[in-house]
Amino acid sequence: MSLDLEYDDLVIIDIEASGFGPDSYPIEIAYSNFNGSFSDSFLINPETAVGWDHWDTSSEAVHGIRKEDLISKGVSVDEAVKRLNNALCGYHALSDNVYFDQDWMTALFNSTPEKPHFSMLSLQDELGINIPLDLDRKHRALDDVKQLIQVIKQHQSAKKSRAGYGE
Repeated sequence: MSLDLEYDDLVIIDIEASGFGPDSYPIEIAYSNFNGSFSDSFLINPETAVGWDHWDTSSEAVHGIRKEDLISKGVSVDEAVKRLNNALCGYHALSDNVYFDQDWMTALFNSTPEKPHFSMLSLQDELGINIPLDLDRKHRALDDVKQLIQVIKQHQSAKKSRAGYGE
């Protein structure tokens, strides 16, 4: 690990978005700490942010989230930021796609006067874990977070097993 992180202190985060590219924005965010004692998942209503008009139907086909559901069930960008800052204050949130996720998180916070009270880091860089490319993702944020935690647990278990054999 690059940082002095304990597995029980880890927070894994995942973001689904309206598409890819500079005009895309976050539509669903989920996070959980490693031991599952706290987590959250929510949709974000794009009508509560100025300029969040981009919608990529090919992205919708992947994650299955309809824009109508975001409008009817999503929280405002202000509420999303408040929930993130309250829960993740002082944490390093680890993402398996930190370059995309950080851009979307920046878009979220730039739509409000607030600043993030947490940082986002690369799961792979911090834990030295390669996420399998053939991982069967559901592309719903909380499902993906839970799946990433299982990959980390498997990696941790394999590492302990190897250490027990003197490797």
